[in-house]
Amino acid sequence: MPLFDNRLPSKIFEIKTDVNFQYSIASSSNIEETENGSAEISGNRISSVSLKFPLLNKSDLKLTGSLKYTDEQFYFEDQNPLSYPLYVSLNDRNLKTLGGGVYGFFHLSRNRSFIIRSNLFLAGDFYRSDKGFSFKNLAKFSLAAGYGLKKDSHTYHGFGVYYGYSLGRPTMLPIYLFKKNFRNSMALEMMLPQSIKVWNKFSEKSFVYAQTKISGNSYTIRLNNSALENFNSLQLRQSYLNFSLGITHKLGKWIWFEGEFGYSHNLNFNVSESNFIPNQKFPKPDKKYLIESELAGSPFISVSLFLSPPQGFLEKYLK
Repeated sequence: MPLFDNRLPSKIFEIKTDVNFQYSIASSSNIEETENGSAEISGNRISSVSLKFPLLNKSDLKLTGSLKYTDEQFYFEDQNPLSYPLYVSLNDRNLKTLGGGVYGFFHLSRNRSFIIRSNLFLAGDFYRSDKGFSFKNLAKFSLAAGYGLKKDSHTYHGFGVYYGYSLGRPTMLPIYLFKKNFRNSMALEMMLPQSIKVWNKFSEKSFVYAQTKISGNSYTIRLNNSALENFNSLQLRQSYLNFSLGITHKLGKWIWFEGEFGYSHNLNFNVSESNFIPNQKFPKPDKKYLIESELAGSPFISVSLFLSPPQGFLEKYLK
């Protein structure tokens, strides 16, 4: 956070892999040809590469850009029936996210600021055969904007609004941001209602943390060889509530390692006909689900390597 003493290392380049272990899925549908199905998901892997870079650095205006690529795969076993379209179409299929964003910090006065973060990305299976997906069908957008108040170099408050896919579907929510560094090397960061994180500086090179976080996405998919195969913009809405413990450790001057393990609780894993209801005066998310699924909770692990430059560089370009 600009003008805030953040003790955690900033990530300018990161390679990350998340793995969810075996859990069950049960799906239902009112479409006669689709009906109900069940299976075991033997694994769910998410690999990502992200980059953060400065765009503009002035005393009253700082802009930072970001790029990110994500590849996600599900592996299904014991499908019942074997031809259930959701499981057949998603099994070992690469669901991809590709996009970028801009983070802006506008200094209004000595301790007040305006913060904005926007992202535009393509999300889907990018499947190409006789039919392809249009940019409009793949494109997703998120935006967060707020007013910030820095009480001192160790305490920061923010109030604003968020629009995005944390719940799997387009949703607008009020947000409250609170960051606090304590004298005993502990710190607290909250972005309610999305995340809470507590961490402690264990040594000069290591941090330990505990966090809970809601995250989600909406993939544009096609369910081949089924009653739904002619829909051009099916959306797989997925959202999770994760509880985890982790460690961040410095390996070299710029190189850090982060490891995390925890428990993932599914909030949403449903398929809708489109991202938004068509022919509406104002955009309304499509909440009418063609297939609804219940997923059991599962343990997960996450590992990453990232680059974090020296503090002087961060203060000049990224903070």
